[in-house]
Amino acid sequence: MVLKALGRLQRESIPLLLAFGVAPAIVPVEENDAVSDLRQLINGIIEIEAPEPDSRQTGQIGGRLLELYERAYTDRMAEVDRAMLKQLMDKFAERHHSDITPIPRTFVRGTLEMLDVASDL
Repeated sequence: MVLKALGRLQRESIPLLLAFGVAPAIVPVEENDAVSDLRQLINGIIEIEAPEPDSRQTGQIGGRLLELYERAYTDRMAEVDRAMLKQLMDKFAERHHSDITPIPRTFVRGTLEMLDVASDL
């Protein structure tokens, strides 16, 4: 439904910038490829293949997520032990990079889940 709505917006010549990340499929199968679905519905899509972030960049992503989370949930984050949270985030980033296939989307989702748990303690 979202893809169809985006297609309608484009047909109405409404300017739209859409950015998203898609992990490559292990076995490229056209009917299971999310990017090909977008190509069919939205003309002029530009694909950029980004390299996998290194450990420093992953740490920067985690730091930025923390900043955004703190801004969004100021009250929930007021009581959080920052030293403990930093240790958790560093360990999570290390674990992410030791994965066989470290997918940035998994790191982002896991970091947000960790922040949810930490802010509920």
